[in-house]
Amino acid sequence: MSNRLINQAKNTLSLTPLTFLGLTCLVALMLIAAHLWLRPLMPVDETRYVSVAWEMWRDHNWLVPHQNGETYAHKPPLLFWLINLFWLIFGVNEWPARLSIPLFSCLNFALLYVLARKYFPQSENAASYAPVLLLALAGWNFYLPTVMFDLVLSVFVLLWLLSTLGFSYTGAKRFMLLGGWLLGWGY
Repeated sequence: MSNRLINQAKNTLSLTPLTFLGLTCLVALMLIAAHLWLRPLMPVDETRYVSVAWEMWRDHNWLVPHQNGETYAHKPPLLFWLINLFWLIFGVNEWPARLSIPLFSCLNFALLYVLARKYFPQSENAASYAPVLLLALAGWNFYLPTVMFDLVLSVFVLLWLLSTLGFSYTGAKRFMLLGGWLLGWGY
């Protein structure tokens, strides 16, 4: 009964799975914009990560992150590199430092859509609603606009899941190599 109602609503609205994904990303970007507009960087984590990226920018030391002049080896440098890339493009400011994470948010929705499409090929609804369900999670909404490593890591986890699924479907060793490479970037 419920599947029939969902399909009837989809046919009435003529929404394709990609339209659902686009609407999900649009709603997520609106939530992110509201968060970015209404709140400053949250101490301790966000301010720490931006300050580490700032020291990387100031000292032109792209390989070894520092915090207050001491080596900061607690986290991998990918997020700091992304913040510096956005500073290079848009100038050194708080807003560009916060822009890389919304891109990873939308990338997570797209990757989850692709994963659901591959894992449940017989169900178009699974791919349509997987990103919507992810957006409905309160914990996920907390991390959407937050300058932290969680959304960056989840992109690499989803890519790794896609590579393992590719290996299980084909047995091609290139998917194993890709999976190992993705785990390295996710670390």
